[in-house]
Amino acid sequence: MNNEPTPDKPSETPPALPENIVSNPAPAQDAAKQQPLPDSNKAQHTNYKKKKDAPVELIKEPITLAVLIQQLLRSPLNVVHSLHRDAKVPWAPLLLFTIAAYALFGLILGMFSAGDQLWAAPVKVAGGILFASLICLPSLFIFTSLCRVETKFRVVIGVLICSICITALLLLGFIPILWLFSTTSSSIGFFGFLALATWIICLCIGLSFIRKSVKHLGATSTGPLELWFIIFGLVTLQMPTTLRPIIGKSEESFINFDEKKFFLYHWAQSLDPYSEEKIHDCSEERQKQEGSNQGDSNQGDSNQGDSNQGRNTEEEDDY
Repeated sequence: MNNEPTPDKPSETPPALPENIVSNPAPAQDAAKQQPLPDSNKAQHTNYKKKKDAPVELIKEPITLAVLIQQLLRSPLNVVHSLHRDAKVPWAPLLLFTIAAYALFGLILGMFSAGDQLWAAPVKVAGGILFASLICLPSLFIFTSLCRVETKFRVVIGVLICSICITALLLLGFIPILWLFSTTSSSIGFFGFLALATWIICLCIGLSFIRKSVKHLGATSTGPLELWFIIFGLVTLQMPTTLRPIIGKSEESFINFDEKKFFLYHWAQSLDPYSEEKIHDCSEERQKQEGSNQGDSNQGDSNQGDSNQGRNTEEEDDY
């Protein structure tokens, strides 16, 4: 029988790790995720959420022109909500500001040709936009009623004024760019295209405000309103053609109502330099032909008068 001592078996339990070494980092990461945010980060997160989902509310401070413009740029629906709740809005200063903004836009357009256009273009642009808004106001009220919006006529007037004011504010931002090309470029086609593109961009943003306002007032559908947008856009495009010229030089009267043109046909003629020469030559030939016909008719009348006078003289001699 072997009485030799057996060697000790190694312990199956692993040795204890030092206290500064974490055996399982997953619980530590979960604990880090569950830690509350610092006060500063929490405040920033709350403010961002409020700005993203900012509710429409009444304007609590006194509504001045500066406050009104600031609200139109940041929270335009607050103006509509306040107007719907019979808040006092300074419409007269806002209208004067809007007219001045459109006049400044017209001045930049008139600087392309200078001369009489420095005063004629601002008057035509500001007056044309106001007149277009005035003649489209009744149809706007009708189309908003078709969208099942129960509101007063003065609220619709206020929404339209705010819309053209937002468009004017956006045009003011493009004025430095337009001024650069109006003073350095000699291509009337390019500058006209640039001014037209600027107007369409700003007008679309201004009309989107009307869409949001109508939805805020309880519209169930904006389909009829989209049709009004097309009508108003066509009116604002036809108005400069009626009040032409605005960019080019004015060699005739202040406003030419004798020759009627559709704005697409007018643009095609403005982009084609030879079409104007052909039209000018045709008008000169027409005037010469009318003058020659009038001269022939006058000569015929004089010859007939001479023959009548000779006949009378012969009758007197016979008598």
